[in-house]
Amino acid sequence: MRKVFGLTFALFLLCSPAQAATQQIISSVVGFDLNATTTEYSCLVGGKITDLHATEENAECVVPADGTFSDLRVALSATSDNGGGSDEYAFTVRLDNAGTALTCTVTDSDACTDLSNSFTVTAGQEIAMEVNPNNTPATVRPKWSVRWTPDYRGRTILMGGTPGSDSVLTTAQYIPIHGSGFDDPGSFDKALLAPTNGRLESMYIELSSDVPTGESITFALGTVDCTILAGARVCNSATDTQAVVAGTKYTTQMTITGDTTITTGAGWGIVFVPTVPGQFIMPLSTDGNTHSTNTEYYSLMDGDNPGNTTKEHNTVPVSTFDFINMYAELETDPGASSEIYTWTVQEETGGDLSATFTCSIDGDDSPFQCTDTETVTVSAGDLLMTEIVPTSVPASSKMLLSYTGFIDPQRRIL
Repeated sequence: MRKVFGLTFALFLLCSPAQAATQQIISSVVGFDLNATTTEYSCLVGGKITDLHATEENAECVVPADGTFSDLRVALSATSDNGGGSDEYAFTVRLDNAGTALTCTVTDSDACTDLSNSFTVTAGQEIAMEVNPNNTPATVRPKWSVRWTPDYRGRTILMGGTPGSDSVLTTAQYIPIHGSGFDDPGSFDKALLAPTNGRLESMYIELSSDVPTGESITFALGTVDCTILAGARVCNSATDTQAVVAGTKYTTQMTITGDTTITTGAGWGIVFVPTVPGQFIMPLSTDGNTHSTNTEYYSLMDGDNPGNTTKEHNTVPVSTFDFINMYAELETDPGASSEIYTWTVQEETGGDLSATFTCSIDGDDSPFQCTDTETVTVSAGDLLMTEIVPTSVPASSKMLLSYTGFIDPQRRIL
């Protein structure tokens, strides 16, 4: 009888629906050279516009959910070898001003990984990347990615921060939802173009200094908002939620009472729960303009990304996942029907990741948006970026770009 029961129970577990494990790849490209003699810090999802900081507090962003970080992959724009022997940069993910087990060192090369260690976080903790040079390595630019696994199914995360403690936050201006960047009066410049459906929830904000006496600051993303009062520096949005629809733009706007500005750094994070389990968003925004004649390259994810013509400054190393779709949007008309911008995903040495995974916008499109749906598998260690090619000298415009990534939820291992 016991044997029959045990066998029946085992068969029940094998045949019943398994608990899905959400996973997400989060990447970052830093747009400045590393200091070869001084330890520096960046928000874990820093951006092309964001400098590195000697003070960790100026570089932290906020994790808005409970979960685990793992699978650190680091690449440099060139080798760290400066001819001195053992020219190194050590990369360590930091949590609440302390080092974690997730770390790797680039020695006389241009890449390193830590695929065996991990660490857990709880919502509201602050996270940053530390870069520690040894033996005066060559001056290079860093980029990295990590894997996020939430404790609760579907809770993918978007994080960011301002470029320093002396940032001036101004009322009625906007900050990027994901990635680092200055606040901006234009909502398009900092918008997230949603590539899939879902909802936003659990916004966390932390300032680097207390709100001054007689003032307060509110951060609002649709129906998700929180307010930091005088003498405080943190807030969260509790149970607020905001529905997300593919092809729609979303922004975070600040409202300051008692004055029009507050001088402080800020870090933030918010949860995105996709309608389809396994999906996650890879968004990019920029307040720079596209180039009418030059092919340019952009990182996959960023909050304030000025593109450029150097591939090595934009590629990021990733773990395995699938692209599901892409959305692109221009703020203004590119011109006639023959004047076109085309977006593709590029691998640093291999060209197009897929010749058919692409979208284009011309002057006949209204709104100035394109999308492409296709499953394209990325291999672990690929160095990826976005390429934008102009045709027939289209007019310059600000642009938004988002990809939907997908990692098949894993079945429970018995």
